[in-house]
Amino acid sequence: ITGEGTRFVGDDIAPFAPGDLVLLGEKLPHYWHTHGISSGLSVQWSFPKNHPFWAFPENVALQSLFSNASRGLRFTGTTATALSARLHDLARTGGTDQLGLLLRIFAFMGGAPEKDRRPLSTSVFSLPTASTHQQAMAEVVNHLLSGFREPIRLEELLEITSMSKPTFSRLFKKHSGKSFSDFVTHLRLQAACRELIDTEHPIIDIAFGCGFHQISFFNRIFRRIFQCTPTQYRTRKRRSKK
Repeated sequence: ITGEGTRFVGDDIAPFAPGDLVLLGEKLPHYWHTHGISSGLSVQWSFPKNHPFWAFPENVALQSLFSNASRGLRFTGTTATALSARLHDLARTGGTDQLGLLLRIFAFMGGAPEKDRRPLSTSVFSLPTASTHQQAMAEVVNHLLSGFREPIRLEELLEITSMSKPTFSRLFKKHSGKSFSDFVTHLRLQAACRELIDTEHPIIDIAFGCGFHQISFFNRIFRRIFQCTPTQYRTRKRRSKK
């Protein structure tokens, strides 16, 4: 992948950069919000759970891999570098050669060391089956991404989706893995974390600029999520980058 932006996988919200490589399970909610021009390579694979393919004993390791992928897996380090090269080779092959290479790629993923592989979402989620609901939730996420720094009214989102409040709340949590308020707070916290690392702005300015309206609430929720103060977070992250 090229470009930068924010990656949403289940209840995980994190920045992505060139070289980002993930494996996503079936129906796991996911969305990439890019900043400017970007491109990427996507490979889709689908065998129903009752397909004869899974009956082969050689595929036990693959079953484990795809079970873990139900939360999303991010690959890093030398594993990601090697996988990227193999995926580009996959795009240039065809027929049985392509299938064979794909299976070898999955085997390589399954054998990746723990340090190069980590789950993304904290829980397993599933997209709503109706395509209209998927589209509505995608529109809501787009709206939140572009306007999370401003006050957000739930009534405005109900109007966008043409849903009642109970229906919206139920589908939003099923789609994103979080309640509406928790999702917005998490999004604002992720933006604040990025600014704490990348800028010298005062913490109060970062909090207000990311959509928080009370510095006391920002400090309290930040400490609860990250187990440290914003100042401590900034110091630790900058020290680890040196």
